[in-house]
Amino acid sequence: MVLLFSLIWVSVNGEEENEENTEGIVHDVRKTENGFVFLMDFSDGTTQKCFSREKPKNMSVYRVNGEYSEDGSMFFVKNMILIEYT
Repeated sequence: MVLLFSLIWVSVNGEEENEENTEGIVHDVRKTENGFVFLMDFSDGTTQKCFSREKPKNMSVYRVNGEYSEDGSMFFVKNMILIEYT
């Protein structure tokens, strides 16, 4: 039982270490064969190329969760939440 708990704990923690949560402005949305590629600008002035199966609204602010590719050149979005300011 302890071994089973240890394996589950390591598995869950391993996934969480690779996931990132961030917010930014989406632009340059392009449709691909498997989903959508777009750029996301962050408040620190950096820009990241992203991929999502869900189409984001161009020039909108999103909170995203996902993982970077091994070389860091692409961010694979798992979840996107549109942030609407009133």
